[in-house]
Amino acid sequence: MAGDSGFDEATWQSWLEPFQAVRLLMDAGLEDREHAVNWLKARLRNGDLLAGCKATDIVCEKPMTVSTDCYRIMVRTWANVSAIPWKDDFWISGDFEAQPWNDGFDLHSIEAEEAGLEFERRVARGEVFGFDLQGVRFAPWTIQDFCNRSASALAGQKVAPSKADSAKGGRPPKAYWERLWAAMLAQIHNGVLEPSRQADIERAMHDWLSINGEDGGITAVRARAKLLWEAMQREVEN
Repeated sequence: MAGDSGFDEATWQSWLEPFQAVRLLMDAGLEDREHAVNWLKARLRNGDLLAGCKATDIVCEKPMTVSTDCYRIMVRTWANVSAIPWKDDFWISGDFEAQPWNDGFDLHSIEAEEAGLEFERRVARGEVFGFDLQGVRFAPWTIQDFCNRSASALAGQKVAPSKADSAKGGRPPKAYWERLWAAMLAQIHNGVLEPSRQADIERAMHDWLSINGEDGGITAVRARAKLLWEAMQREVEN
């Protein structure tokens, strides 16, 4: 098996392991691991963040040979990356098994075939991630650029809150939500976003937030996507 001629082991070694990327993003100001993983997911999916892996190929013919090659991962691989939970160990280790094999299955049984077909259907629906991954690392420059810009922004915005603001109490709404609503409505009106389910709206929202350097969190985005999706369904019914 030939490796990627433009991506060698030295390059792979210089890229960031997932746990390193998550830590850098959290140190740069993202609230927690969930926010950092969402940031990575959005950029993997739209191609702003490059990734590579290290794969081992074992040829069992005599004499048995073991070779290790490094590859850049195609952007389309990440189409369903949102289906990898933020708590999954992949975001620490860089290893992911898409469909853990049931040792009780006979490889050639009808049961195994049906399980494979159901897995393919779930991949097509965007419910699961469809690829095994091994030794994934991320290109450092996109992450470092975000960290540098965050550091600059924080340096220029260290202003103490006024007493009036402090007295109001409660958590103020983030300013970008109104812009996000406007962007989603514009995408739907112009035919750019044609959601067939709530998850399509959630993905579009996360993409917009990512492109604009924001992160709303899974729960907040899901709640707003639900409101928009339900409103659209009511319009259809009427």
